[in-house]
Amino acid sequence: MDTFEQLVAEAWTRQFQGWDFEFLNGRYVEGRTSWNYERLLGLRLAGAGT
Repeated sequence: MDTFEQLVAEAWTRQFQGWDFEFLNGRYVEGRTSWNYERLLGLRLAGAGT
């Protein structure tokens, strides 16, 4: 596994434009959040008057 410093050095060599995150494919893990947006929104909306 690459070290943080190696990954940063590689990132500096990459061409990057706009929202092109193609070079990250297969290189990150997306986990579940510790919070639930739908539940939090429901709690807020329950007390809303308008």
